[in-house]
Amino acid sequence: MTEMTPMMRQYLKIKEDYQDCILFYRLGDFYEMFFEDALIASKVLGIVLTSRQYGYASKAPMCGIPYHSIDTYLPKLLKKGHKVAICEQIGDPNNSKGPVERQVVRVITPGTVIEDNYLVAGENNYIVNIYGKEQEYGVAICDLSTGEFKVANIRGYDNVINEVLKLKPAECLVPEGFESHIITKKLAEALPTIYYFNRGHYNYKKSLELLTKHFQDGQIQSLGLYNYYFALIAAGALFEYLQTTLKNTLTHISTIEFYSPEAFMMLDYSTRKNLELITNLNGGKENTLLETIDTTVTAGGARLLRQWIEQPIKNLGEIISRQTKVELFYKEKVLTLELRSLLKEVYDMERLISKIVYGSADAKDMLALKTTLKTTGSIKETLSRHVGSDGLHIIIDSMNPLEKVVSLIDDCICDTPASGLKDGGIIREGFNEEVDKLRNAKNNAKTLIANIEREEKEKTGIKSLKVGYNKVFGYYLEVTRANLSQIPGHYIRKQTLANCERYITPELKEFESLILDAEDKLKNLEYQLFQQVRNEVIKYVSVLKQNANCLAQLDVLSSLAVTAENNNYVKPLVTNCSNINIQKGRHPVVEKALGHLFVPNNLNIGHENNTIMLITGPNMAGKSTYLRQNALIILLAQIGSFVPAEKAEIGVVDRIFSRIGSSDNLAYGQSTFMVEMQEVANIVKYATSNSLIILDEVGRGTSTYDGVSLAWAITEYIYSKIQAKTLFATHYHELTRLQEYYQGIKNYNVGVIEKGEDIIFQHAVFEGSTDKSYGVQVAKLAGLPHTILDRARTILNSFENGVQVDINSRSIEKVPKVSLVQTNPVEDEIDKLNIYEITPIDALNILSELQNRIRKLRNDSGEA
Repeated sequence: MTEMTPMMRQYLKIKEDYQDCILFYRLGDFYEMFFEDALIASKVLGIVLTSRQYGYASKAPMCGIPYHSIDTYLPKLLKKGHKVAICEQIGDPNNSKGPVERQVVRVITPGTVIEDNYLVAGENNYIVNIYGKEQEYGVAICDLSTGEFKVANIRGYDNVINEVLKLKPAECLVPEGFESHIITKKLAEALPTIYYFNRGHYNYKKSLELLTKHFQDGQIQSLGLYNYYFALIAAGALFEYLQTTLKNTLTHISTIEFYSPEAFMMLDYSTRKNLELITNLNGGKENTLLETIDTTVTAGGARLLRQWIEQPIKNLGEIISRQTKVELFYKEKVLTLELRSLLKEVYDMERLISKIVYGSADAKDMLALKTTLKTTGSIKETLSRHVGSDGLHIIIDSMNPLEKVVSLIDDCICDTPASGLKDGGIIREGFNEEVDKLRNAKNNAKTLIANIEREEKEKTGIKSLKVGYNKVFGYYLEVTRANLSQIPGHYIRKQTLANCERYITPELKEFESLILDAEDKLKNLEYQLFQQVRNEVIKYVSVLKQNANCLAQLDVLSSLAVTAENNNYVKPLVTNCSNINIQKGRHPVVEKALGHLFVPNNLNIGHENNTIMLITGPNMAGKSTYLRQNALIILLAQIGSFVPAEKAEIGVVDRIFSRIGSSDNLAYGQSTFMVEMQEVANIVKYATSNSLIILDEVGRGTSTYDGVSLAWAITEYIYSKIQAKTLFATHYHELTRLQEYYQGIKNYNVGVIEKGEDIIFQHAVFEGSTDKSYGVQVAKLAGLPHTILDRARTILNSFENGVQVDINSRSIEKVPKVSLVQTNPVEDEIDKLNIYEITPIDALNILSELQNRIRKLRNDSGEA
């Protein structure tokens, strides 16, 4: 084997511990990559692949990026699912024999980034860990950028999948050997990054010790987490992964929350997708519920509102508590304006805390924290004047402006600090005597230089002489060639240029040493003082996180009030009864697009005489909108929001299920109909009498008789076995007969006005059924050619009258007729008639003429 160079030997030794990462190996001003890492990175990043001496007779593939451009390149690797290990020089080059000492200071993965430029302000960046078997699983969740850490114990892999997909994690961990598990397979279809973590980390005893040590005050014991075997292991393994990856003590993760998904309204993946809560059907953010109601003004508020929409609550007391606070801000408009004006001055405190703990916060971040704390004090004072029976006092009492921290930052950090922490210029004058002394020496350097220059000019008589400085030679005396004859003997030549010579003197070097030492000492001292202030702030992490939570709540609550005011929403009456009564309800998203043109509709469901609504009517008439709008109104009510209606009484639902539209999963061999049936199977498996089900066109993916039969049987099963509140839009008019057999199944239709061959959609829902789907008329609105429409009408008439379709009646242009039966001229004339484009009078005249021709034909043939 070829002997390796010392540097490459060092590289390979470090790489041994980071085989699953792309190693960014610091060499001077570059991060270099070698071997397989270089091959991958050069392709992903689009940079040149070169080579470097590997041994004394061979070369290794190599590529590199400037260290200061890491923020440009790193996201591209993370987006492709790669981990990156950052290897820095930690040794002193002046004292190193051989390669400078290096070590990995951090591993960056999609779920462990904390830098602002990698994150979306209004969204969480979750990493999730799953561990369990059979029907019981632990799911641990963390957002490192905010310090949120949660764990849940979940039964059933379907529920695990729905819970994880709800979070949309940037990174998901599962144990090695989990590759073939159904959870992993399903998540792999929707998530960008799944990593396999060594099974040795999934150990109950190890996890219990780690979590108990980190989370003080007996949190693990008080939560009873030790009783949940899989949940505790999932949390412990995730925490160890984060510590190993970030190489940090994770001080800002100060609390752990054990939660139950059953405390929230359950929304499976297809329901979230169909209702377009956070993203639309194309994956964008436009025309979603979140975009429609979001008027938050802080990053923390935006994240919290998103969480509320993803997790509507079921606890009636908590719903009413949120409602009451929203109502306060809805009524107290002056207070709301003042509060929101103050909230606009708030920075993202959760992520500021993370940066401070990780040591990546700069002086400007400290000023942002100071501003936010001062604003917190102003908000607390403002709200204190309005405390009543609205429950707002709980939030007010939890807010702590931390005047000591504000004073410390204000005294220490100057108003316009430098961006780099090690470049000086961050400590306020008067805070530290030594800083002031060194700064004066540094600042007086200009005066001293001017004095030296003036004195040398006088001594030498060279008026053009000047003192200069560069990083290579330090301070020097520059003399033009025309004056070289006047140079004193004690000048020492240092550099020759085209038009001048540069010299130094012992006195000048002594001055240089004094100035540069003062500058270096000043920079080091300022950095040390900044670190002391930062470490002092870290002591208040828990209080700062509590403040951040209070500010986010106030932002969301006031935002919902503003949304209600702007869009004419009303406060719903939320109860624990089963009835849902919505008067003149509106779809929040569609209404925003249509404005006053939107047609509101009522809903009254849940009592024994009406648990299933069968809704018929043509496409484009508004059936799907009606289904979705009622689901969204209920969801809004259960996050504590006002709702788009004239009046609403909402009985709390435990789940909302939807089966809407058509989709397939061809990559996994699943047709549209298979996906449809899987979604229905999930509904009938998990729905309860307290659930809301919305179904749109179930059974349309197979033959008509199969589809009708399945739709009929599914409806009967929901009615008799589940008794869930159900809105079922269908074109199967056969289902309307169910009303005759079951008291709680009622027929409704979306109104249509017929005008000749045209229709006008009323977009209003009426009681009773319709026996027509108006498919041909809708096809006409869509722009199908008249030839197709005419033929469709002819075939439709044949079906409706129970007669065989006559293929001779086709009138498609440029296609010759094929006569399969003997016809006479009168029949041919009838065949050519377009009965949809003649008036009744013309029809009678044509009929009279045809009768005369038939009689003549009979006479000519000798018939009586």
